[in-house]
Amino acid sequence: MGLLSAFFRRDPLLTHYKIGRRLGKGTFATVKEATEKTGDKKKWAVKIIDKAKVEDMGDIEREIEIMGKIDHPNVIKYHATFEDRRYIHIVTELCEGGELFDQIIDPKVHLSEQRVCAI
Repeated sequence: MGLLSAFFRRDPLLTHYKIGRRLGKGTFATVKEATEKTGDKKKWAVKIIDKAKVEDMGDIEREIEIMGKIDHPNVIKYHATFEDRRYIHIVTELCEGGELFDQIIDPKVHLSEQRVCAI
């Protein structure tokens, strides 16, 4: 077993979750699907933040702090945070159904107020 694989085997994120398909990508982070390895195999979203691309780590710390305090049915639920030398992993509720913006700008899609609330 190589040094790299030994390092990842000790990663707490990979101990608890199987990382799946990419859901989105931004300037300094990628969001991927994560499935619990034990229990009911629940699916989550994990935001993988590259520390080298973050100018102010205080912004990330505040994001985690705020997410941990918010409990509202229209806001994703924070679940856990894992950190290693290179990345911060923020695990949150998985919201499926795509981006609301993509549906709003699609001329073939008619969205009533009721439909938007459901998304």
